[in-house]
Amino acid sequence: MARRGRRLTRKTMTAVEIDFYAQYLKGERKHEVTRKAPGPYRELTGARIVPFGLSPSGANFTRVGITRGALGILELLGTANIDGIYGLDLTAGAAKDVANFYPAVARITLRDPGTVPITTGTSAFTGRPRNYKPGRSGSIPFGRGSVAAQPDAADPTVVQATIADIDYMDAAGAIKPTFRRYSIGFFNQL
Repeated sequence: MARRGRRLTRKTMTAVEIDFYAQYLKGERKHEVTRKAPGPYRELTGARIVPFGLSPSGANFTRVGITRGALGILELLGTANIDGIYGLDLTAGAAKDVANFYPAVARITLRDPGTVPITTGTSAFTGRPRNYKPGRSGSIPFGRGSVAAQPDAADPTVVQATIADIDYMDAAGAIKPTFRRYSIGFFNQL
């Protein structure tokens, strides 16, 4: 099962836009990406996380991929303690390769405060006029962090006693404060 971003539905599209989108899906219309990230930015590197729902023992690490660009975003923002907050272990150690596993992901977008929206051209998907702000983004997988002192999402006065107590909402709550000025979205583990 693949992740999906914003979905186009009949509720959000006109009949003409639905026809336009159907032509794209049939391959009659082509979508070209004019601005691609450079090769080193897209290069995938391996990491390990402890998925939610599993005990944080050494045998339960699961192998995930993260791009060098996403790691660059963490470095650019000065995010230290990647293992403690994100649960990312960049060392090569024992890990399981789980089929059809998608880790929880924090999708981060960096934009300069004075960024002007681009409104020239039309969408290849729907034919609507473009209206977007350019920026740099990356998807960072996360799992149970190694820091046990994370506040509980339901009751912030309670601090998790062990790593095994950290759930998805606790981990997402620990990540949010590191990106106060930037756009961040969370996607559940599948």
